[in-house]
Amino acid sequence: MDKVKFPTTPLGRLKLFFTFFDSRWEDLTKENWLKTTYQDLSAGLIVALTAIPMAMGFAMANGMRPEHGIIAGALACVVGRTFGGSKYQVYGPTAAFIIYFVMKYE
Repeated sequence: MDKVKFPTTPLGRLKLFFTFFDSRWEDLTKENWLKTTYQDLSAGLIVALTAIPMAMGFAMANGMRPEHGIIAGALACVVGRTFGGSKYQVYGPTAAFIIYFVMKYE
């Protein structure tokens, strides 16, 4: 099996970002496209329902307005998607930031 080479330069990663059909579609076939699409949309909705309030909470905990958290979470996803390493990687606000807030307010 041939190993797919991914670009390592920022320009190459940006070009890959704007390429619509790439290795992200490897698990989508004619037989399972409906099920896979449903599962992906369901997973995206669940992640959005947890990530948006978390981003808003992180912003408010730092003294900013909630919409700043939403924008920062969206930008983190765009930057992570462009320069990240895997389609299975998660970007945006995570519970790992809680340690920062505990240390900040002690």
